[in-house]
Amino acid sequence: MRSGEGAFMLKRDDEGQREPAGRCPACHDRAGVRLAYRVDEAADLIGVGRTTFYALIRDGHIVPRKLGRATLILRADLDRLIETLPRQGAAGDEG
Repeated sequence: MRSGEGAFMLKRDDEGQREPAGRCPACHDRAGVRLAYRVDEAADLIGVGRTTFYALIRDGHIVPRKLGRATLILRADLDRLIETLPRQGAAGDEG
């Protein structure tokens, strides 16, 4: 197989960030949403740094998965984490 043939490739966007050059069908659900992310991507997605994200893993809030050498974080686990966070600014809240 030639370099890049049959592989899921990444390209750089206008700001130099890596983004998929195409969609890997095994990595997305039917709506085109990714099912799993690398640690750095997952941290960016929920708006925290790597140190905070690794603390979430250490404290059992996120369960990482391994695929070969890659550490993956399931989208469903991120969604579950966000849903368990306390609400802020709800009507009737003090403080």
